[in-house]
Amino acid sequence: MVDDLKNRLSRTVQFIILLLLSTQVVDAQLLWKISKQDQPDSYILGTHHVIPSSVIENIKGVEEAYKNSEVLVGELDIREMDEFASDANNSMMLMAPADSALNKVMRENSYNSLMELMDKDPNLVQLPKLMANSFKPQMVSSLLSIGLAVKANEKLFPGNDSPMGVDMIFENRAVKEGKEIIGLESMTFQTKLLYDNKSIKKAAEELSDLIDCLDSNPEAVIASSEELAKLYVEQNLEGLLKLADETSSDICPALTMDPLDRKLMVDDRNIDWIPKLKTAIKNNSCFIIVGALHLPGQLGVLELLKKEGYTISSVSK
Repeated sequence: MVDDLKNRLSRTVQFIILLLLSTQVVDAQLLWKISKQDQPDSYILGTHHVIPSSVIENIKGVEEAYKNSEVLVGELDIREMDEFASDANNSMMLMAPADSALNKVMRENSYNSLMELMDKDPNLVQLPKLMANSFKPQMVSSLLSIGLAVKANEKLFPGNDSPMGVDMIFENRAVKEGKEIIGLESMTFQTKLLYDNKSIKKAAEELSDLIDCLDSNPEAVIASSEELAKLYVEQNLEGLLKLADETSSDICPALTMDPLDRKLMVDDRNIDWIPKLKTAIKNNSCFIIVGALHLPGQLGVLELLKKEGYTISSVSK
């Protein structure tokens, strides 16, 4: 029973970190140049999805790389968002079936703890308490995770601007400046990936596990989010990996990513992106922004581009 709970906790917390923090990088480096003979240079930046915009100023070479690019390539094209949100059918992907309300699918004690948490700190889950039962557990987990990351940022960057996220910062700039934008994925694809990728029962178990973890050691969970953000700012790969090992024993067991989650959320998407990236950078200088976890590893974007004949070089900190 204890081992089973630990395994579920591991999957839950790692999945959250993947979605919202995406902080593993390569060789303590976030910005990379992509080069190939007879093609313009492009750059790829590993991003943190919830962090103040001022952090960008400390990543050397980013502003120049963005300004010199002709095209911005991101996981999404944010210009799709308004149209997507206006379609009521799309919002249904976030809603739970009538027989799977949150209070029916979560463990009772965990559900009660969630309700108490929402009463105690309404800003932690940006969702009216009366509406919580209507949403899928995946949606509640995502909102809770964003809240945890924002809370960590408030301590790390007091008085700073709102944590829009590196991706959104550059995409908003590109829209205002009229820069061409290419999205590697559609809003529909990402919404299904995040909120329709597993059964309600499994998602409810994972949300229950996360709530139990927060209930037993909330300070440690916040501290972990703070440390992840610090290490991203420092572009510190070794520190991030060490933190993952330490967190595994101190908070909610080992944060070893479930292989199936990694394949679905990272590896398969990386492979799918390569032909799209090759097309984008063939004739244009591109500034590419994707979650930093997509960069490293044999199936990471950097290595996959190398196999396609591109030279990948780090931009010195």
